[in-house]
Amino acid sequence: MTNKKSSFFKKLNVFNKKKHSESKTGVLPEFGGKAPGNEYIEKIFRLPLNEGKCKLNVAALNGNVIITGYTWDMVCAKIMYKPKSSDAAIVLAADESGKYTLEYNKDDFDSVWAEIHVPARFFRDMKLKAAQGKIIASGFSTGNLALSCCGCELININAANFRLETNKKNVYLQNLTAIHAKVSLSNGQFHALGLDIKELIFKAVKCPVAIISKFDRHQEYKWDFNVKDAKFNITMSPGTDIAYYVLAESKVSGVKMALKNMDVLMGGHNFIEAKSKNYEGALKKAHLNIAAVRSPVSVH
Repeated sequence: MTNKKSSFFKKLNVFNKKKHSESKTGVLPEFGGKAPGNEYIEKIFRLPLNEGKCKLNVAALNGNVIITGYTWDMVCAKIMYKPKSSDAAIVLAADESGKYTLEYNKDDFDSVWAEIHVPARFFRDMKLKAAQGKIIASGFSTGNLALSCCGCELININAANFRLETNKKNVYLQNLTAIHAKVSLSNGQFHALGLDIKELIFKAVKCPVAIISKFDRHQEYKWDFNVKDAKFNITMSPGTDIAYYVLAESKVSGVKMALKNMDVLMGGHNFIEAKSKNYEGALKKAHLNIAAVRSPVSVH
């Protein structure tokens, strides 16, 4: 039974790869990223896609990471770098398990930037780092997406599990969907448009937050926010098929509730517990827990 099952999935994977290959545009992607200076060396890598679900591990050094999904069965990368010596080695390598890694010794370089085009639906895990730079990503789905950076811009991304840690710079998200997400921010600005996450744990310090939600994919949502020393503003999805339960507290700065058709169960200037009038019979439900310190909270 095991052999038959294994054979079935191998055939299914070959079929999917063949189908994916037939969608090729016939043109390899163009690289648009540029490093800040003419002294950078550029190296191009074009690697075939291994069978099965792949992994990507890329870390920049004093530079940005750009990741774009596209339709070819090939990983294409432009690495821009400033070496400390002529024999400094850098390579985008792939092993037999399907793991693609940008390999280099950071002591041999002053800066490393990366622009990579990946098949839009074939990567199981992506781990991207830009400790002193920005991550710009668009147009792909993945199982696990972990980002660590100064700031980022993510557009049209779907991940089962999403992790984001940023500091100092701004974060912009547009049409990001996930099942589980954990976000940790400090000293920047956070703006999200079309955020559709089933379970969200969110922490922000000295980082103004503006969110427009999009509750489309799931029946139950649970979002937990912990914010400090910055404004917090969230706009909920309209519609008669979704109901909200909101528990919000803002020490010092106060809470403003502007959602329509809500019953306020308890509340005052700094604390509100409220529930939609149609909560019990609603097709979709979203539970928001907001804890804030020196952060004015607005829910509407």
